Amino acid sequence: MQSYDYDIVVIGGGFSGLGAAISAGRNGRKVCLIESTNQVGGVISTCPNMPIGAAYPAGFSVGGLIDDLVQRLSALNSPAVEVRPCILDDFGPEIMYDKWSLFKVIYDMLYEARVDVLHNTFASDVEMDGLTVKSVKCHQNSKELIIRSRVFIDCSGDGNIAIKSGVSSHKGDSKGTMMGASMVFTMRNVDWNRVDKATQDPYFTDYTSEAIQSGKLHQDLKKLYIMKGFEKDSAFFNSVIIGNVDGTDVQSINQAVIIARERCYSLAEFVKKSIPGFENAVMTDMGHSVGIRETNHLEGMTTLKSESLSIGEKFDDGIVACDNPVDDVFREGAEFSHERIIGKGDYYTIPLSTMFPRKVKNLMFSGRLLSADETSFASVRGMSQCMIMGQACGLSAVELIKQEIDVQLLDRSLIVEQMIASGVNGLGK
Repeated sequence: MQSYDYDIVVIGGGFSGLGAAISAGRNGRKVCLIESTNQVGGVISTCPNMPIGAAYPAGFSVGGLIDDLVQRLSALNSPAVEVRPCILDDFGPEIMYDKWSLFKVIYDMLYEARVDVLHNTFASDVEMDGLTVKSVKCHQNSKELIIRSRVFIDCSGDGNIAIKSGVSSHKGDSKGTMMGASMVFTMRNVDWNRVDKATQDPYFTDYTSEAIQSGKLHQDLKKLYIMKGFEKDSAFFNSVIIGNVDGTDVQSINQAVIIARERCYSLAEFVKKSIPGFENAVMTDMGHSVGIRETNHLEGMTTLKSESLSIGEKFDDGIVACDNPVDDVFREGAEFSHERIIGKGDYYTIPLSTMFPRKVKNLMFSGRLLSADETSFASVRGMSQCMIMGQACGLSAVELIKQEIDVQLLDRSLIVEQMIASGVNGLGK
């Protein structure tokens, strides 16, 4: 059995894990990023071409690593990014991009920070010494690895390592219900001039109602979310959502993939035959699996409550700004909502203490694992917020090692100061 030693280990290479690994690596620490698949990126890997949302709360950029990402994409020989208004009410501008350029930039940022990325590596168990995590056991194909570290950051989405370390958790909402899972696809050769003239309805319900009644479309496709892709003749479909999927159960996910893939193909055929401008369109990209929105929620030192969101609370230890609506998708039945929770032009911040456990001394968790009630969770889960949450956890891990203290004793105002110094906007009272 091979073993490795690091200063900081990050589990999960989605946007949160990327933020944690890059920020810790840039600050001189020896960092390992454990990714269970063959590519980092999380949702942008599972759901190719998914826009990066929530980066511009109340009209300003969240800053930090998100700004770095956008600037690097803009600086390429062929600029590979565009910030556009969202077609849906109450959502702010979205970042559209060329996906291969985005992956290049992400890996550049990782390698520049000297992060060791272990692909196809699954973190399965922990070794504890009281309330301290000593190591994680990993499987990499047929090999078993033991990875020791001084600090661990669980950004996996499922939180299995944090849970096995003793962090309390619950699945989904108070009833155990989780949001629906999506499969996305992209079509090219779309004539958007004709599409725009055909309907002013962003959900295309004037086309779907009759199709559902006649059996041409599944009833869950009564609202289609189709947006202009990065390439001018492309259309990005985030319309196929499967409810009642347990994102922690492989068989449940596999069954959802089978159903979702069939619905994607039937939807592509439908728009070609029924919506002007799609007659010559071809499908060019599809997610290899369904994107999971929600699984386990962990218990932190603080739990973010919807009441704080509604009053635009700026916490003393707030580390990222957000004004996203409550984006609750297929939690019960085939409905989704995106109701504004805060006044237009205002925002709230997400406290760092929602990412610190109550007892485990050298562990943090980030991204969709943060401690939040179900309403707050439906607002805070944007990719931009996740990356900046990870950035804050990476800086916190560096400080824990420097001061040789437990995470619960960290002066979080110090991290807020460091975040502001690194270009994160909207922080402080």
